Amino acid sequence: MALVSETTVKCPACGAAQRFRLVMSVDALKDAAELGALREGTLNLFTCPCGKSAQLAGRLVFTDSARGFFCQVCPGGAQQVDEAKAAFAQARLSGTQRVVPTLNALVEKLKVLDAGLVDWAVELTKTLLLASLGPDALNRVLLFDGLEPGNATLRWLLFDEAGQRPQLVHSPLDAYTRGLEAWRPFEPTGEVLVDRRWAVETMAKVVAPAG
Repeated sequence: MALVSETTVKCPACGAAQRFRLVMSVDALKDAAELGALREGTLNLFTCPCGKSAQLAGRLVFTDSARGFFCQVCPGGAQQVDEAKAAFAQARLSGTQRVVPTLNALVEKLKVLDAGLVDWAVELTKTLLLASLGPDALNRVLLFDGLEPGNATLRWLLFDEAGQRPQLVHSPLDAYTRGLEAWRPFEPTGEVLVDRRWAVETMAKVVAPAG
């Protein structure tokens, strides 16, 4: 059963307070309803009678032991990340361990997992795709959305400079496949923060001249 916490939430729009069921853990093998809400973007979504809605930021532990994937959502910054690393080390889990800042970032990781891809190579592919769009594009939000095996294509959602209005874009799966082999020496080992910053820093090492 999912771990939940009863809390009081004050609406940022009208100021009304109400009790809210905040989900703090999701087990993919046991918590079907919570897993479905996570994938749909409605998990921990606060909705006020006045019409205001917002996804509450909170720590959450996600486990999928069948696929060897374990993730912690840590919106609180470096201290929470360090605590998550310590918890992973203490648990001695066997599999992929990740820390992400938001539920949306966790959903992206799950889409990568569903597609049978590895997240670190997807992040590097994402960096190359953004770089191909121009010198300022690395600051734009690009989210992996799925795999279209029929035409060997990766599907992405590209947001505008303000982080709004997502646009569907595609890239060849072959770029990911070739990169996966070429980037093997840079595969993260023991790294739980595999994100945009990691990808940009790693790609700089990939393209750095030898010696």
